[in-house]
Amino acid sequence: MKSKLFFVLCVVFSVVFMACATTGGSTSASTSVGETIVCLGDSLTSGAGVTVAGKDDKSKAWPAFLQNKVNIPVINAGVDGNTTAQGLARVKKDVLSKNPRIVIIVLGTNDYFQKVPLARTKNNLQKIIDMVNDGSRKIYLTSWYVNWDAQGWTAQVRNMFNTLASSNNIELVYGVFNGVVGVYFGADKFHPSAEGHEIIAEGIFGALKPYLEANNLLK
Repeated sequence: MKSKLFFVLCVVFSVVFMACATTGGSTSASTSVGETIVCLGDSLTSGAGVTVAGKDDKSKAWPAFLQNKVNIPVINAGVDGNTTAQGLARVKKDVLSKNPRIVIIVLGTNDYFQKVPLARTKNNLQKIIDMVNDGSRKIYLTSWYVNWDAQGWTAQVRNMFNTLASSNNIELVYGVFNGVVGVYFGADKFHPSAEGHEIIAEGIFGALKPYLEANNLLK
């Protein structure tokens, strides 16, 4: 009886050992990136301004329009009013926990309105990129709309985004919000309308399309 039990235990340990060997010494699930797209942003992503019963209607926000074009889940991680600092605080919960394949970052507009120094905004965006960039994810940094040439902001913001994109070897999506300013606004006269969000989605999709096509992620 003891010899049979010993034999069974040996078989069990052998199977476990072989499983560990094939998973790099661990029996946990693979840590490779998943098959989702996470859109980390503020009210320009959440759908503010396109409301139903006083609540943001995410079904009319640009991530939802993007979802119609791809065959993997698109997660709208936009939170109204978020600054880059608040977005940074959410990265673990709202981005890394989803283990995304693609991350689209759209943050910074509220920094401007709250008069956050541009250097701090850049630093926060860099920290977000550092947390998200594991070497296997595709990252897109999307600029917010700017029309503050009198203060020299357009040139400064463009330079900030160009520097962040080039120094981190990530994709920059610039100017997709500019076409909706003052034209395709929602009920609050500040945020994009549903039509505006669709235009934004087309611009972001255009930037993502080469990667999506190459990886068979299009519908």
